Amino acid sequence: MNIKLVKLTPAYRPQLEDMMGEWLASEQSFSPYAIRKNDYHDFDRYLSQLERTKEESGRVPDSVFFCLDLDRDIFVGAVNIRHYLNEDLLQCGGHIGDGIRPSERRKGYATAMIRLALEECRKLGIPKVLMTCDRDNIGSAKSIMNNGGVLENEVINEDGVWEQRYWIDLERIPPVTTVYFVRHCQSEFSHRDDRTRPLTALGMEDSAAVAQVLHETAVDAFYCSPYRRSLDTIAKAAQAHGLPIRTDERLRERQSGEGGNFGLKDDGDTPLRKRWRDFGWCEPGGESLGAVQERNIQALQEILSESRGKTLVIGTHGTALSTVLNYYRPSFSCEDFLRIVDWMPYIVRLTFDGQRLLTSEEIFHIDRPYQKRGEKLC
Repeated sequence: MNIKLVKLTPAYRPQLEDMMGEWLASEQSFSPYAIRKNDYHDFDRYLSQLERTKEESGRVPDSVFFCLDLDRDIFVGAVNIRHYLNEDLLQCGGHIGDGIRPSERRKGYATAMIRLALEECRKLGIPKVLMTCDRDNIGSAKSIMNNGGVLENEVINEDGVWEQRYWIDLERIPPVTTVYFVRHCQSEFSHRDDRTRPLTALGMEDSAAVAQVLHETAVDAFYCSPYRRSLDTIAKAAQAHGLPIRTDERLRERQSGEGGNFGLKDDGDTPLRKRWRDFGWCEPGGESLGAVQERNIQALQEILSESRGKTLVIGTHGTALSTVLNYYRPSFSCEDFLRIVDWMPYIVRLTFDGQRLLTSEEIFHIDRPYQKRGEKLC
């Protein structure tokens, strides 16, 4: 699962029409009310009236977010966050109204979407969040309780239906942890020692771009592979934030062996593709992707345990980062690795609820040639 909450813009009109069309065709009720109060076919009017900026006609200011599945580029649901409660919302309705489109239910999206909505509530300064659901809506109740909801009582709403009222104390819910993985800038391939390989002059220039991307981010800590090219890539950013860089040997790049990523095997296969098909295989003297993944994930999980609710930067490498992405999204393959192989630097932002991945998003890269020797990587 790889999702994020987004505000509706014209760029997301196809995703909106796809979701709303499915909902209407299913003839099932859908929520929140905010996304169905106007006709989405008149997009400009729909967008302009989607949110309220001030209280009017007994309705409070609100924010509407759509839940975007980043891997499939579709809306899977939506949330409506009321900025405060009036007497009616205090009884029924609460701070958050949410809904998942019919084809995406019972897949865990509701729990994950509510978790992200709680972060938006935190930004609004709401200390305790009220959520309500019909008593017979077991799935909705579970998604609320999965996010720390505590049942206070049950009331009968204006339609004569029993409704459950849950409170979520945000002081008891740690904020999400945000991790910026930064693959190093272009390095000098003529330098054979992997540990001390420096950045090229162009790579050093690009490290300033990394610092600029992270400039307005309130980073709490910097971690890094002990390899020079990774350290040099995030050094300017760490200096700008006035923070030291903590190195961890487990975050290092894969140990390359005989043939490395290059050279055809007797069967016409390349070591690179063979490693990606079999995470337990490696060339003589090399390291398997499974071993790289195991140590990188072990380091990451320890960092997450020690840094709940923090914002972190981790300096990394192309293969090491790819094994991390594969751990959380097993469909990440050799072709995905080859897509990013020339992206130096490459920044991916991951958010976690404890150890559970919530979102993964590519936010920056510069395309620089990987090859310096005219050899084909694949």
